[in-house]
Amino acid sequence: MTEHEREKSLKAQKKADLNFRPLLFCALGLMFGVSLYGKIAFGGVKPSDFLLLGLIFLLVLRPFSFKRFAAVALSLTLFAGIGALSVFFYHRDFSAAEAREGALTGTVQSVSRKGGFSLAVLTDLSADGEELSGKCYLYLSGENVLPADVISVTAKLAPAVQTLDGDGEYFFSQNIRYRARAESFTKIGESKNVFLRLNRALWRALEENMDADDAGIAYALLTGDTGSMDSSFQENVNRGGLAHIFAVSGMHIGVLFSAVCLLLRPIGKYRYLPAAAVAFCYSAFCGFTASSVRAFLMCSCFGATKFFGEKHDYVNSVSLAALLILLFSPRQWFSWGFRLTFGACAGLGLFAGSFSRLFSKLNLRPRSLFGYLSGFFGVQLFIFPLQIELAGYFPVWGIVFNLLFVPVLPVLFLGLLICSALGVLIPPAAPFFFALPSGMLSVFSFCFAAVDSSFVLKGFSLGAGAIVWLLGCLLLSERVRGSLRGKAIAAACLVCLFSAAMVMENAVFSGCKIEVRGDGDGSAVLISTRDARVLLLGEDMSLKACNDFLGRTYAGELDGVVILSENSLSAINQAAFLPAKRIYAAREVETGLLHTAFSFGESFSLGGMNFRFFGADRLVFSAEGVAVEVDLGGESPMGLDLFLTKAQAGLKFFLKSGKIYS
Repeated sequence: MTEHEREKSLKAQKKADLNFRPLLFCALGLMFGVSLYGKIAFGGVKPSDFLLLGLIFLLVLRPFSFKRFAAVALSLTLFAGIGALSVFFYHRDFSAAEAREGALTGTVQSVSRKGGFSLAVLTDLSADGEELSGKCYLYLSGENVLPADVISVTAKLAPAVQTLDGDGEYFFSQNIRYRARAESFTKIGESKNVFLRLNRALWRALEENMDADDAGIAYALLTGDTGSMDSSFQENVNRGGLAHIFAVSGMHIGVLFSAVCLLLRPIGKYRYLPAAAVAFCYSAFCGFTASSVRAFLMCSCFGATKFFGEKHDYVNSVSLAALLILLFSPRQWFSWGFRLTFGACAGLGLFAGSFSRLFSKLNLRPRSLFGYLSGFFGVQLFIFPLQIELAGYFPVWGIVFNLLFVPVLPVLFLGLLICSALGVLIPPAAPFFFALPSGMLSVFSFCFAAVDSSFVLKGFSLGAGAIVWLLGCLLLSERVRGSLRGKAIAAACLVCLFSAAMVMENAVFSGCKIEVRGDGDGSAVLISTRDARVLLLGEDMSLKACNDFLGRTYAGELDGVVILSENSLSAINQAAFLPAKRIYAAREVETGLLHTAFSFGESFSLGGMNFRFFGADRLVFSAEGVAVEVDLGGESPMGLDLFLTKAQAGLKFFLKSGKIYS
């Protein structure tokens, strides 16, 4: 080895395994603090929650020095504390919402229209003249309420969130503190918010000049609000891996930002200022969602570096966006949009370059196609565990559908945006302006309805395996330096660790595992032993909520569904569509179902467990020497070993040899 090669080798050894970027580590600390408080307050903390951040901390310490250690430790600790403290204060105020009844006044921020009724999110609330913090989720009969309407109703307000299971995370992240239901409302004015009024004008223009289904798709594509889309079409889109095209994010804001820059190219570097202003206004029009704000901030960072002639740093721009969003609104961490949009950015930063170089070495053509695939594969690798944990499934056909539909999105989005703006400004000519985008949306919906998007990975939970997966993404990416041999050994170890975590999380070799689900969509309990899977189905549990719960826990055939509801017939009709061998209920009812096996009676045995009803909606079962009472209505317990209610949603219990583990 020559002297030059020896010096180069020594310099390489002194390099950090992972570069220390202050913005990145401040953002990571903030995320960890917010997440940790959420785990403590709602779900319980596990040792694996510290694993990813601990590894990042160790990787960045080389070359070892006190200043480096102090900088990393201080930035992580300080911002973790800020994150935990900020979400603590928000949670304290959020939890202060109390039930009340009276005259409620608020401004309609958004509306979903489904089957003759509306679901409106109200802001600027007051009840009997007293101002209230937060927002209200209001169920209204009829479909004649619009964004920007200031309305008054007489209703009973109830706290929106008991747990973060089901819709709880959405309500918590959106500051929706109350639920209410009303048969009618009185419009008492209109909001002066210009963006809400524009939103209202857009919906009216779409509704008047498009088919109802096409109007719902167009509105979702332009605003990110999917509430008025056809439910079956939305489900197909989600399972096809295309949900991101209806969440205003980097694709939408980036296309708009680039279009303005291209249009104003003659003014040189000053074009980035109006482009950033347009991106900000569009984010405001969409309600400052986490994904749109992230895209605006990253576009602004890109424009600022170009304006001042500096080199754009992708990692710093992502970190700055996350830092600012969580500093001003820590609750955004609990929204799917925040975690998925920043997860996608992390995947791009970790793997897009590696895939791009691989495709270049293979000399694959066309380069533009494989350039897109590089980013797509990088994103999918990182968000796989996020998609499983948040949605309960992973879309298998996502790559095919994205290849087919995403390339036409910029044209469709810009065309629809321009036509919508012209249609709102010139109402008499609106039918002409909406003719072309309406036809394109009809073709899009027809093509997507013609393909089968039902093939998804589901029926399991990753648990600690999600952390192991993300560890693997970090260690095997180009961001972490290391030899090929070292990374191969790390990959083998991570595969073994991931497999072990999956088996421990999902398999039941001995004992009894109990998982609880409960929220505004109903409640259920899944009991798993080595020999049987039994679902206890509570009142008001919709079929969609049942399938969602089972999609996250068990995808096979159930040995039994046990009805725990005073309205047994309604619950049985839901259970009949579930994959179960037999349905059990306390009281016999006439169902009219000929191909479903039923058992009615006070007690029964299944899979080594004994069940006994105490009324139509309350039972006790014994397993592994433990007596468990289940009352999803939340009555007082009978003093047995374990009492389960829907308030324990999201928790797991293990029974073994007379002991209870949680």
